[in-house]
Amino acid sequence: MRPPHVTLHALYCPHRLAASGGISTRALAAGREVGGMGYREGEETMTAPGPGTTRIFVSYNRQDVAFTRRLVEALERLGVYVWVDREGATEGDFIKRINQGLERCEWLVLVETPNSLKSDAVEMEVNAAQNRVLYGQMRGVMRLVAAARDPRTVPPTWATLQFYDATSDFDGTLAAMLAAIRATDARQPRRPGAEHPGAQPLISPAAPTTIPGPMGARMANAAAVGDWHRVNDAAETLLEDDPKGATTEFYRLWGRALLELGKPAAASKALLRAYESDKSDIPTTRAAARALLRAGDLAGAEPLLRRASTTDDDDERLDVLREYVPTLEALGRPDDALSRVEQALLLARDDPSWLIAKRDLLVKLNRQPEALELARQLAARPDATADDALALARLAREAGALDEAVAAFDAAARRSPEAPELAPERTALLSALTALREREVAAGRTAEALRMIERELALAPGDTARRITHADLLRRAGRVAEASQAVTALVAAGARPIRDAAQALSLARLCVELGLAASGWAALEAAGLLAPAALGGASGAETLTVARALATQPNGAGRIIALVRLLMAIGQPKEA
Repeated sequence: MRPPHVTLHALYCPHRLAASGGISTRALAAGREVGGMGYREGEETMTAPGPGTTRIFVSYNRQDVAFTRRLVEALERLGVYVWVDREGATEGDFIKRINQGLERCEWLVLVETPNSLKSDAVEMEVNAAQNRVLYGQMRGVMRLVAAARDPRTVPPTWATLQFYDATSDFDGTLAAMLAAIRATDARQPRRPGAEHPGAQPLISPAAPTTIPGPMGARMANAAAVGDWHRVNDAAETLLEDDPKGATTEFYRLWGRALLELGKPAAASKALLRAYESDKSDIPTTRAAARALLRAGDLAGAEPLLRRASTTDDDDERLDVLREYVPTLEALGRPDDALSRVEQALLLARDDPSWLIAKRDLLVKLNRQPEALELARQLAARPDATADDALALARLAREAGALDEAVAAFDAAARRSPEAPELAPERTALLSALTALREREVAAGRTAEALRMIERELALAPGDTARRITHADLLRRAGRVAEASQAVTALVAAGARPIRDAAQALSLARLCVELGLAASGWAALEAAGLLAPAALGGASGAETLTVARALATQPNGAGRIIALVRLLMAIGQPKEA
């Protein structure tokens, strides 16, 4: 369910949106309110996000500004970096602002209302965020329901996203959503080459004096304000005018600019030039490795990451390992990846992120007993998530510890009832329990079979076929009163009729054994099996056999009369 590597930061620092794509420079100077959000953009009271800060892009429709204002203010009070577009789709370069906002954030929270579900701009933002999640550039998308809406209007690709209903308990719902986000922030894996949330750039903008000439100064000045297009233009001009002015610092800064502009192949060439000039410089080594990773050259990046992992700084070594472990795994070297995880655990012994990475690599290496023991430890932690419980359920099921698997699955379902990963694991668990139950029945161990079917019904309480099997096993175990009660509940007035012919026939046969003729006859009628046309089908003969048995039980005068009419209708007057 999760790739093997996870980020490790869990610090949350207060901040506020500073100069970003969501704020108009013109409005900033004027200090005016923008978009009805109630903020004066000149009042910047919080700093840029620090390492580990939760960073959220809020997507909303302009008609829901009151709720959005409340949401943004609440998130900022809780130490969250919030990016929200206060200008609207018709103001300025909307696409550029949204791209900048998404690049700054790890999460998108959709303010879900009838208005936002009809908004083209919101649809574009959410779909763009989902694509970034797919490619490991963002953590996830959450839906925060702010007003009653028709669930059928939610796009299919959004319907599987986790949602929180804030229509009745705003504070409690917001706390639950933020807790889920922060739990994921501490654990979620990254793809090779993805920078962990809150990480500072590996290469800082150069001082104007470190690159000679006027173009060097322009590169440094442009980098200082994040104008990477201008940095690239100045670098290309410098190479044309004065190739000898291309110093090591020049290639470092140009490489960073190309990375920022989404040109990893070109960036790797520039950064490798800088690396060859000074192989002891860890930031340059890491930057070159990151460019190679983003360009898809994992084999080229691996030796650079190995060199960078020799740094004497423990925190920096952990940062390097965050990229090195998934790179080794992607290269098909899980043993080496596990060795590096063990190295990280020497520096961060109790960090669940590295423990999860170790568990998943043990699974990949077919070391299931060790993985299962580690999964138990993770699931027992106070900060355990639904993913931890589900991983334990899967490993316990594969080890044949089905009671433990069911208990772990229940824990996962309680923590995250809407998680899409629950459905396939529930199906796999049911299949394993059914196979074991059938073996117990074949061996004549009715009590054990009964225990298994009860586990199955805990996972699928509305499964009619399993409820019939449960009643039958109760009968076999001599618990006739309980079996009769279970059957009666299946056909009681107000219960959903059993339309499936095979299930109705099984239930009617069970009713013959239990002496519940009225319930059995009602089951056959509800499924339409006593219609003359149905008796001509493949199961017609068996249905008649069961109907005869039900009709001849005590107090069956009405059923006998109905059977006589039925026999006449199907051309069997002699028996009638």
